[in-house]
Amino acid sequence: MADLIVKSQAITALRPHPNADRLEIAEVGGWQCVVVKDTYREGDVVVHVPPETLVPKALAVRLGIDGYLSFSHGKPDFGRVRAARLRGEVSHGFVFSDDRFTVAGEDAVAAFGFQKYEPPPNLFAGNRMPEYAGFDKYTSIENIKNFLDVFHEGEEVVFTEKIHGTNSRIGHIMVRDKARGELVPRIAVGTHRTQIEVSDEGKEGSLYGYPLTLEGVRRALWMPAVEKGNEVLEGASPNVNRILYGEIFGPRINDYHYGQTSPAYRAFDIKEGQAFLDYDEFVAQCAAFDIATAPALYRGPFSLDAVDAFTNRWNGGKSQVGTNPDQLREGIVIRPVEERTHPEIGRVILKAIADSYLTRGKGTENQ
Repeated sequence: MADLIVKSQAITALRPHPNADRLEIAEVGGWQCVVVKDTYREGDVVVHVPPETLVPKALAVRLGIDGYLSFSHGKPDFGRVRAARLRGEVSHGFVFSDDRFTVAGEDAVAAFGFQKYEPPPNLFAGNRMPEYAGFDKYTSIENIKNFLDVFHEGEEVVFTEKIHGTNSRIGHIMVRDKARGELVPRIAVGTHRTQIEVSDEGKEGSLYGYPLTLEGVRRALWMPAVEKGNEVLEGASPNVNRILYGEIFGPRINDYHYGQTSPAYRAFDIKEGQAFLDYDEFVAQCAAFDIATAPALYRGPFSLDAVDAFTNRWNGGKSQVGTNPDQLREGIVIRPVEERTHPEIGRVILKAIADSYLTRGKGTENQ
């Protein structure tokens, strides 16, 4: 899950709305928002509220936008911001002026009481259990529209398909046995946020045990070594934490079924100890164990134009997973071929979400 980023930003460009004389399109950072004509000028500093932000109802009423937000019984005092097409043009949230925010780059979350929309827990999550130390949660992947300068122009990157399912963690974790006073290997199963109880065989319990029914996943995690003392992966230490991250998708998980009639799985990362594998090593290890991975859509020099092409233009539309040829793609995940970090976001990996996905209507987002 990405962090909540609501901040002041300068309007970098204003252009006419092609289908509405009384509206304009404002560019703020990497986002675009539809605004009332002649309300703002280029250079004005505004507060940008992106999609998936929860806005206090009192503020929404004051700004006159409460009719455009989604209110739920669970949080009736907050309205959820969704991307929308206004007269054919996408608006990524909304902007407004406030005298307290006259400089770009200031955090506006606390000042207005904004909250992050959190998807409901999956109904098939299973029983929670205490988290093993070392069973690390996955990287918080931010939207590239908030971090346009993280990737270098021309840097070699890979775009992989972002799959609309539910996040899965499967780990071989060294856990201290209190009775024996030593580290022993355990298999851990979890959602993005919680560790879940699952049978040793991975065939019972929650949806999140499903990847353990795949022989390649069990071998990649050295599960035979855990269970039977068999030889582990050549050249690898069985005493190092190893986590496979992926997406489970299919029927009854989210509104994207990908034509599946039963659950399916695609891996997207492996972490050994404290380090994620470089992309090529990750792919090679998954191939060695016959583990399907998130489709690679592009490999080459980075550019914002390429990002837009694979989300919203000539090659941005259809998914490459599942059996439904008409399934829209959620978006892409952008990563360097070789792992690196950035002082602002830490591990360098970002996402770009397709406008067709954001404006698809009554979609579902489960953890």
